[in-house]
Amino acid sequence: MLYRALIVQSARWPGWAENEPNKDKVLKLIGYGLPSLEKATSNSEGRVTLITPDAVELPSKKLHLYTIRIPEELRNAALEARIRIDVTLAYTALPRRTRARRTGYLETWLDWETSKLGEPMEAFLARMQNGGASAHEEFPWVLHKREDWGEAQETSRNRGSVQKDWAIFDSYNLPEEFAIAVRSHIGWNHLDGAGTARYCLAVSFEVMQGEVPIYAMIESEIEVEEAETKIKIQT
Repeated sequence: MLYRALIVQSARWPGWAENEPNKDKVLKLIGYGLPSLEKATSNSEGRVTLITPDAVELPSKKLHLYTIRIPEELRNAALEARIRIDVTLAYTALPRRTRARRTGYLETWLDWETSKLGEPMEAFLARMQNGGASAHEEFPWVLHKREDWGEAQETSRNRGSVQKDWAIFDSYNLPEEFAIAVRSHIGWNHLDGAGTARYCLAVSFEVMQGEVPIYAMIESEIEVEEAETKIKIQT
């Protein structure tokens, strides 16, 4: 599952595809693009990929929330950096013998959603648990969760068991915390307490313009967060 997620996560479009106004045409022709062995297997000074190293189990009608602290220096307006975020979810669930629509073929089906620009983590979690809309601005996702919301007007990211999307924007628009919710939904198994999916999630931050040591910045935030967690556990 992890290899599957990382291969798709590493894929990029060539320049002509990025400049093609009809993104649906590009997707039909080359999909997510050409995978990169380097991007799939290693980080660099200007790119960092965070993963769930093992497949995580998620029961039906539940969600898992992940948060990533974004360093203040990366959000500095004077930095003038362009950042690309890639998110890939790869999952599997028990299928039924007969083919059906996506929501009926698998015992449980998953999707993912991120917090919006400037949306507090608590507000995002409440929205994921209870539904509702947010007044905050969306990330400029290429595919998005609905066909008519992203740059690709006829395609959404959440149709299959591998779901990828990406966005490029100015680093000063990054939130203090970048949150991702992985959600499970009822498929063909409607019995109470039934249905489980297994997934791996990959999230990448890459500097597209500017010289920013983003790997070291994100790494230092993770180390601080882990230290704070250990302190809380000890007390």
